[in-house]
Amino acid sequence: MYSQHNNAVKQLSEQLEKDFESAKNSDDLYRLVEKVIAFGKPLKYTNKPIYLLMLGIVVVTVIIMLFNVSDPYAYNDSNIGGYLFIVMIGAIMVLGIYALKRNEPITDLSKEIFKKKILFDNQLIPEKYDGVQLASELQVCFKDFNRGNHTREIEMLGAGRYEGKDHQFDYRYYQFHYVVKKREWVKVEKGHSYKTVYYNFYRYGIYLTFPYVADISLDKPKAQGVYRPASNEFNRYYTVNGDSQIMAAKFLKPMVVKIFEEIYPELKEIHFDFSKRNQLCVSFNDNLLNISPIYNLSKPTEFLQELKESKAVAKLNTILSYIEQLMTYSDSNFDRDTESS
Repeated sequence: MYSQHNNAVKQLSEQLEKDFESAKNSDDLYRLVEKVIAFGKPLKYTNKPIYLLMLGIVVVTVIIMLFNVSDPYAYNDSNIGGYLFIVMIGAIMVLGIYALKRNEPITDLSKEIFKKKILFDNQLIPEKYDGVQLASELQVCFKDFNRGNHTREIEMLGAGRYEGKDHQFDYRYYQFHYVVKKREWVKVEKGHSYKTVYYNFYRYGIYLTFPYVADISLDKPKAQGVYRPASNEFNRYYTVNGDSQIMAAKFLKPMVVKIFEEIYPELKEIHFDFSKRNQLCVSFNDNLLNISPIYNLSKPTEFLQELKESKAVAKLNTILSYIEQLMTYSDSNFDRDTESS
């Protein structure tokens, strides 16, 4: 009976994994969860056979040890009881870990389904990529990816399309993970010692083609920079860096400066990088798509209802609308129309 149930769980889980990989929209995810509801039983492996096996190992070992007249804790060649005790502990540990972890993929699938639904609700299509390679490529284009001294990886990437009144553009939303490795002098039981520690950090952002300016970045207000607009508020928020003062001055017209001032309070540690390849990367510390589920596939009916609730993030659209405004006021065609009106 247990074997039949576990085989059914295994077959359904494998099918759900395939359905998840091929899901193109929210309806595909709904149908996936509906299969779990139709299953009619908990989508989890039963561990009773494993627990019975563990009990059997203990009973057999104890019986053998009772017939062993030697000291069970003296580990020598004649002490079969001692060896059996070690084998018993090892077998129980392996079986116990297996029992605890065998349902983790199902729990992880619930989380991935929820994450994918968030992307769909925000008109983002998940993309397949090599996270380490992509982080390396983006580091060449944008200096905000030059962070950490250990691993760097793009952990999430979604492709979107913004349809604005004046401009339409494709963009990518990403989650960037980087690690800082340090050797620190730490306190131990007998004094101090050096220890290697790893600190994990995350950045999020949007990158897209921006053909109106190149090789300019808006960084933290530290140094003088190549150009300072007349606005004191702007200069409190940003330092303008780049190769050309003339290009920076031409780009940072009063309306463009105002947009940068308005967007600054929206996000933490915001950074703008207009690359030499006419691409823009807007990066920040805010995880805009950070929504946690309440339910999972262990309660498929409730999970389905939760999935069907909209998870659109208004702030993402706000940032995209600011980018459209930057395009509008940087577009030479717009300037000519404005000047002639």
